[in-house]
Amino acid sequence: MTHANLAASVLSCWEAFRIDHDHRFAAALPLFHGIGQMLTMNVPLAAGACSVLLPRFDAMQMIETIAREQVTHLVTVPAMLRHLLAEINAIEQASTNSSASAPVDTSLKSLQALIVTGTPVDDNLRHALMQRFGVDIFEGYGLAECSPLVRPDITNKHGSVGKQLPGLEFTIVDEKGGELPPGEIGEIVVRGAAIMPAYHNRNEDTQRALKEGWLYTGDIGRVDESGYLYLIDRKTDVIKKAGFNVFPLEVERCLLAHPEVSECAVIGVPAGNLGQEVKAYVVLKRPQAVSAEELIRFCKAQLPAYKCPRYIEFWAELPHGPTGKILKRLLRERVAAQN
Repeated sequence: MTHANLAASVLSCWEAFRIDHDHRFAAALPLFHGIGQMLTMNVPLAAGACSVLLPRFDAMQMIETIAREQVTHLVTVPAMLRHLLAEINAIEQASTNSSASAPVDTSLKSLQALIVTGTPVDDNLRHALMQRFGVDIFEGYGLAECSPLVRPDITNKHGSVGKQLPGLEFTIVDEKGGELPPGEIGEIVVRGAAIMPAYHNRNEDTQRALKEGWLYTGDIGRVDESGYLYLIDRKTDVIKKAGFNVFPLEVERCLLAHPEVSECAVIGVPAGNLGQEVKAYVVLKRPQAVSAEELIRFCKAQLPAYKCPRYIEFWAELPHGPTGKILKRLLRERVAAQN
């Protein structure tokens, strides 16, 4: 990314997010994260706002920081928000049981907005956040090559990550690069002043990613008639099962709608002539609260049979990277080692 790319992104975000000097941002994401750096450091500094930095994510420390520093905007990922809610519930439960006041103000009433990136916010999490905080929830989407790509819109349609930022343009293309009409699913491509000029010393990768001024993101999505973008999945994550494409995010959203599921990750595993089969790794809110068979039946009531998990494996905790994303790569490596 050049200085000009970053400056263009700052101007777009400053205008779209309407940031002013009274806002206070908490940096829950590391600053090497594209949206984390842009929305918790670059844009607040340009706008004369305050950026509160934490050395790493810790739910209790985050609660204390938001309360002490009167944070108005939290830029984060769903996994961190789940930990935050669980910690608040634990603090309040302990306070109730001991009849003592909570050691920290858990109302976090200074919060005005949650900007969530990484993975979509499932319905259960959104409902819990709205019940707890009652603030605007913006879903962000961006890449290291251009971050972010979409503008916040609290009136956006369910499941959408928003509309394009000022100075950026995105569209959906098929496998041959032809533009698709609204509603059709294909690869998201984007162009504009905030797009990187190249990968450093990686000419072949640059030629694959940049074509005729468009950046090919590697993400699958669709755009509706009103210009709202819907993120479907990573192109490399799509499961190829018996001639069908299964999008893991769709299966994960279904599983996360179950009241006993805290977190999950869906990948494709080798399945002989079928190509791949659907496998889900699930973390439950309460151990053994529901069986694999029950979860599969739950999915079958909402999804076509070919999209439903064939296998479900329960874990106490899924592997996460420093940005809070689930490391599906490690799950795939584990499957490869077992085979």
